[in-house]
Amino acid sequence: MIREILLGAGITYLVILVIQIGQRPSTALGALAAGSLILIATGFYWYSRHESVHKWEFVMLWAAILLFVIYGIMKFLGVL
Repeated sequence: MIREILLGAGITYLVILVIQIGQRPSTALGALAAGSLILIATGFYWYSRHESVHKWEFVMLWAAILLFVIYGIMKFLGVL
């Protein structure tokens, strides 16, 4: 069930990116990069074994937490 939800979310994001390119052509490069990452991540998750996906889920979760902490520190220090 999770794989189908992830696929639906990926398709939804791709539709949003296509709309964004139509409204703001200057964002095409970023939208293409984001779309490519979404397709790669969805394909990786769809075709992988559960054990390897579980390991990468934890890696990505902690990476997101670390990046959020770095952002908060930089915002607090006035860098951003």
